[in-house]
Amino acid sequence: MSDHQHSGGTPASFSNPFSAFEEVSALYLILCAGARELRTRCQEHEEEYNGALPVPVRKIAELENLKIRERNLSILDVTANSAASIGMLMGKLDYDLPDGPTIHLEEGISSSRKNYVIAHELGHHWMKKILGEPLGPEHCSDTRLSVRYIEMLSDAFSAFLLLPIKALFQEEKQYIESHPQRPVNLEEMLAKVAQTADVPYYYVLTGYEYIKAVICCARASAPKERFEERLENYLNGPFSSLRSQVDEVRREIREIDPIFFAQTEGAEEEANG
Repeated sequence: MSDHQHSGGTPASFSNPFSAFEEVSALYLILCAGARELRTRCQEHEEEYNGALPVPVRKIAELENLKIRERNLSILDVTANSAASIGMLMGKLDYDLPDGPTIHLEEGISSSRKNYVIAHELGHHWMKKILGEPLGPEHCSDTRLSVRYIEMLSDAFSAFLLLPIKALFQEEKQYIESHPQRPVNLEEMLAKVAQTADVPYYYVLTGYEYIKAVICCARASAPKERFEERLENYLNGPFSSLRSQVDEVRREIREIDPIFFAQTEGAEEEANG
């Protein structure tokens, strides 16, 4: 038998098709906890913010000692290591200015897109603060993909920051209760969330997928050793300060939307009975 196959004839690396999903979801949970940490700090300093939508990202940036400068960004702002191209640059995080770290924001975009860009740059800033240095190509095994991978992590962070799990599912619950006589129209529901959160629909749609990945692994009843092992590795490493926030995220996931999980929980109780 080939070293690359097991008895079923499937490549050995795919003997557990969920292993990669579980590992990536562990990282998403870390990012989700980091986003929650920033919102928690904002709640402690901003009495008017109670954790609901929309999330005051400008205030969070201010608390992180980041200035926001709106201007007309140009090709001159695109560096050789940037994933942006002409016409795509919407924001840039700059630590080299005399008056302190600054988020440069394209002034010609909508207010909802500005919220996303600020949250995205906050993702870069948060990872730099945790790791002690900016996340760069040297942290990735494949430098051809490294820039896009780093941008994906900041996209995920922005989704977790702008769409708190508890607030998101409260919006979903309200939508379901207001349309009891018809199936859930996910597109319509997420469009409403986008309006409430003041975030572009596209980013709500992709953010919803990030959040579902975290929930699937955090709620799964089947063994998920790789998820828990990888998560523990993160928490024993540079993300050790997030342990309490991870616990809070998992608690929120257990509490949200009992209608959504009712069938699953019933099946678990029957199996354990």
